[in-house]
Amino acid sequence: MVAATWRLPGLDDIMMAEAGALLATVRLVMDCGFRRVVFEGDNESLIRRIQNGKIDDKSYLGSFIMEIQSLQYYFDKCQFSFIPRCCNKVADSLAHLAHTDPNKVWIEEVPIVVHDVYFHDLIQ
Repeated sequence: MVAATWRLPGLDDIMMAEAGALLATVRLVMDCGFRRVVFEGDNESLIRRIQNGKIDDKSYLGSFIMEIQSLQYYFDKCQFSFIPRCCNKVADSLAHLAHTDPNKVWIEEVPIVVHDVYFHDLIQ
């Protein structure tokens, strides 16, 4: 398991920020050497665009999506799943943490500030 917070300058649009964060996460997971991965996101539109496989968007967002799609072939198994925010409070807590404590990475450990939320998610 890997958790991270990112501050990505210049990505003020929510969709762009989430796509940029997902791309950074895919790269991080590749660097860690994980081969079977599931990326969960609470932006249904972004996850659907990645799952769709079509690359018809010539915008900056489209280039993020295209790169994410191309990197998925690095993995033995790669899945992108939509998880509503209410069902993944750890990810939501990390997103809020990114505003106050950006550019941190935790590998096989839980950030202390989301520890309670993480264990609450485990028992539900």
